[in-house]
Parts: sequence; structure tokens; C-alpha cells
Amino acid sequence: MRIRIEGAQAEIAATVAVLATVIEVREVSRFYPNRDTTTGRGRVYLATTPPTSTREGSR
Repeated sequence: MRIRIEGAQAEIAATVAVLATVIEVREVSRFYPNRDTTTGRGRVYLATTPPTSTREGSR
């Protein structure tokens, strides 16, 4: 599964760290700045392995 995260670079780094505790993150792309360079915002792409089950009680 591929997930796109948008935001400020520090926000994205913190979010990736939290997500990695919940799902398997296999790869994190480099930070791609948005075209409007005045905002400091951008995006990264995560390659993840989806959970084998989505049921709360089956962990």
C-alpha cells in the first residue's frame, strides 16, 4: 500500500514516526516541496504493508 502525507517537514517526520508504531513502514520517500515554495509544505510517500486483519480483537 502507498500512503501520501502532506504538511510541514517536521509534522510529516513526527507523523511517520507514529505511523511506524502501528503499521509496517517499508520505505519513506524523500521530502518533495510543494510548488508554492513560500509555505514550506510538501509531501512524502510511504510504502507500507497493510495489517493482515482490520478487526480490533484479532491482534
